[in-house]
Amino acid sequence: MISICSVCFYYLKKIESVRTLNQNISNIEVLTLNLIKVDNDFLDIESVNANFFITGQSSFILKRDSIKSILAIYQANLPKLVSDYYDIQPNLSKVSDLLEKYDHAFEQLKSKVYKRGFKDYGFEGEMRKYAHELEHEIELSSILTLRRHEKDFILRSDLKYLDEHNIETQKIIDHLKSNNIDEQVVNKVLKYSALFNQLTEVEKEIGLTSNEGLRNDLNNLTFKINQEFKLLSNKTQTQGEKLIHTAFTFFTIIVILCIGLSMVLSYFLSKKLSRPVKNCRP
Repeated sequence: MISICSVCFYYLKKIESVRTLNQNISNIEVLTLNLIKVDNDFLDIESVNANFFITGQSSFILKRDSIKSILAIYQANLPKLVSDYYDIQPNLSKVSDLLEKYDHAFEQLKSKVYKRGFKDYGFEGEMRKYAHELEHEIELSSILTLRRHEKDFILRSDLKYLDEHNIETQKIIDHLKSNNIDEQVVNKVLKYSALFNQLTEVEKEIGLTSNEGLRNDLNNLTFKINQEFKLLSNKTQTQGEKLIHTAFTFFTIIVILCIGLSMVLSYFLSKKLSRPVKNCRP
């Protein structure tokens, strides 16, 4: 009887541990999805928020740090929960690795967004400063042409505007030199053009479309993370179902054995009790 109770307790404990593990993984998945949403909001909102470029601070980054802290707590609890489930451990290790890569890619992207700037900040801000100065030093039509290529690139993310910008810049430089214009003016045009080339390079690293650069890296990592969570969910669910099935089979066998044993005992007990009655008959 004690051994039967021990086995029952063992299965109940294992089923509870799988349930706890599954709940922990679900919490990590929800937190990860929240983290990805916060990152998307950051890119949509803060990339055109002047205050972010002034202070370098963002409410989305604070939310992100808070979610990461909670994620770290759940991840720290996983090793003791999965110690008995070796088939799940590789998936959990892969999720941790993917989350680390995702976090690194996002930090890179955040840094490049800040470097690119907006309005009066970053590369875009420095370009604007030189453009405003050049409006008073070279023909207005020339600087307006350069700025049109700049605006077209920012709006359409098409590298052909970079080529057109560089061709136009060279024409302006040649014209300025042939007319012996002050070298400082020439240097300002070159600096403006260099900043535009740097801005386009950063944009390429970020990703001109969602299928390029760091944006593509984040999308791919997000997909892989989701796939791993699906595999983990299926494995923990399968593990729980196996334990329940095994426990049910064990309990069924115990019940059948108990019923059979009770029937046998009842038979022999009734036979023994009826023997004196039979012996007393004439």
